[in-house]
Amino acid sequence: MMTVGDMHGKDVMMSDLKYWIWLGSLVSATPAKKYRLLQHFADPALVWEASEAELAASGLCTKKLVLRLVDKATRKESEKALESVKKCDADIITIYDKAYPELLRHIADPPLVLYCRGRLEPDEMCMAVVGSRRATFYGLDMAKRLSRELAEHGVTIVSGMARGIDSRAHRGALEAGGRTIAVL
Repeated sequence: MMTVGDMHGKDVMMSDLKYWIWLGSLVSATPAKKYRLLQHFADPALVWEASEAELAASGLCTKKLVLRLVDKATRKESEKALESVKKCDADIITIYDKAYPELLRHIADPPLVLYCRGRLEPDEMCMAVVGSRRATFYGLDMAKRLSRELAEHGVTIVSGMARGIDSRAHRGALEAGGRTIAVL
């Protein structure tokens, strides 16, 4: 049985990315369920190719999930998503890839797939800065100032991409010449 730890360091071929996008974007399956499917079938392409009978026999899927897994429209969406990612010059990083952030790999339910634009470098020190979209002036100022000071000391700022605290955190880090990671 392959665990997430066993997957570490195995690069994924470009031709396999549509399978990763498909499995990673299935909203009808929990992250834990997706990992169990990966462990059982060993590869997202093999989950894709599995028949209804094989999926049902795995004991991992409800009838509803089996139908979703073999649904042609769901599969078509993943192919379209792969084309969109290529057009916007983004990278796709799977949990198998060496480039997958080590700290993220060890959270309870890490995402199977990351979409990345820019450089994704290993970070030993990072800080998440999150808050309201409708923050007070003081909150906005503090998010920017705190992020700038942290970035000046080599800390990577991680935040969302919303208005308010998130955008001020990124701005503060960038003003200091630091790095940010924006999470959707």
